[in-house]
Amino acid sequence: MYPLNIFVSAIYMQFGTLLLDKMHPKAQMLLGGTLFCGSIMAMSYTSSYWLFLVLQSVINASGLGLIYMLPVRNAWLFYPRKKGMVSGMILMCYSVGAIIWSFLTTKLCNPDNILPTLRISNGETIEILFAPNSPVLDRVPFMIRTLAIIYFCCIMLATFLISPKEEEPSLFREPLMYNSHD
Repeated sequence: MYPLNIFVSAIYMQFGTLLLDKMHPKAQMLLGGTLFCGSIMAMSYTSSYWLFLVLQSVINASGLGLIYMLPVRNAWLFYPRKKGMVSGMILMCYSVGAIIWSFLTTKLCNPDNILPTLRISNGETIEILFAPNSPVLDRVPFMIRTLAIIYFCCIMLATFLISPKEEEPSLFREPLMYNSHD
């Protein structure tokens, strides 16, 4: 599932990059964010593996791909001499977000810190998993819905805050490097 998600995201990142010059950033943020959040919400209601696969690896990945480069490109327009710095800061936030979400998802799914009890031997090792009747597994749909709502609120805030900056026509090509003393 994850390799397909990455593949589809990469394809839609290219498409999203092309849309940057053709679409208002608010509209693109809303389109990609709605696909992203809507697919997550829909995942919380399905019990079909194949539908979950399509929602996660195709629809969710396409929404993410459409908006992945949007904040980076928009920041480049506002800070043309600090492209590396703003790119690094934005992409750093993706990593920090993953750390924060892992603690949040654990708290939502397993607030009582219940340990897994089901032992499954897969030949060489024994895996310890949650049993099908575990209250932790019962909370997974709630966790997914909660995350979808939080993501949607973040997307709405980003849509409200993002603003376009028209590229100023220039007679000169932008230099590859600036003097570091400027």
